[in-house]
Amino acid sequence: MTSPIARGADFSIEPVGVGYGFTSDSYRCSWVDGASRRSVVVKLWNSRGAGGGREPAVLEHFGRRFGIRVAERLSSVVDDVSGRAVLILEDLGNVTQGDALRTLGAADGRSLAGVLAALHATWWDHPELAALEWLPAIDALDRGPAWFRARRRSFLERFASRLDTREHAALERADTLARRADGWFAGSPETLLHGDVHLDNVVFDGADPILLDWARAARGPAEVDLAEVLFGIVEPADRAAVRAEYERELRRRGVTIDAAGADRRLAAGAIRHFLRGTLGVAAWQPRTDREERLIEVGIERARAALAWLEATDPGLFGP
Repeated sequence: MTSPIARGADFSIEPVGVGYGFTSDSYRCSWVDGASRRSVVVKLWNSRGAGGGREPAVLEHFGRRFGIRVAERLSSVVDDVSGRAVLILEDLGNVTQGDALRTLGAADGRSLAGVLAALHATWWDHPELAALEWLPAIDALDRGPAWFRARRRSFLERFASRLDTREHAALERADTLARRADGWFAGSPETLLHGDVHLDNVVFDGADPILLDWARAARGPAEVDLAEVLFGIVEPADRAAVRAEYERELRRRGVTIDAAGADRRLAAGAIRHFLRGTLGVAAWQPRTDREERLIEVGIERARAALAWLEATDPGLFGP
């Protein structure tokens, strides 16, 4: 248990989520109010980083309209001059932190898929999303030949021995795969995406998953999020059941699923997962043993996503 960094008769401050966030620090602040004790979680980060001030904006705008349970934003300040940002959140209480180094069993995987489907169904093809100029579309994968060359070189210098011949060939064609994925995503229904679904960003209230950290929220195809669950969170043997639960919940909430289109978009999501777990970590210099292990585990999951792609689409590397 983490020791408080400050404690008095009427208040205490203690770190929460230590080791699970790399760009922010969070603290539980509790105090006595009359006959009861109250608490909030305070999150601090540098807004000049990748997430900027997006998370407070997302939580403020969507409030209680996400369609799923989220920690309520109570207050926030983002100072563009100093780059300092603070977000005060509802304290979710005695929840269990997820761990991105682990996977979920089938039951928990289905529960997470149901939560994700509820989020996506709520905002499926919703006209409000396109009107939010501050909420970006999910990034395209095709970053240009120079980016791919540099990232491929950096990745292979560090991790070439972890890949087999087939996986080396895939990296050689990474730019082609990226363009193919972008093409399969083109014209897809858009929804509200969490954008960074991994178990460090999930807590469990009993058996109920709650998504944290909305700094990378975006609009885009639902399969961007779904692929992260199927290839980064659940075991390969449970993928079909977890996907089926996700699609059942979408249908239950009135979303019509085009099976062929969904298959292609999931393949695009798998490509995205493969590239994120390889070229996406090429410049990451780990500062802790846990970060080193996250890279290693991410590469193995990326390899598994590629294996699924090749089994699903044997012509993937064809002309």
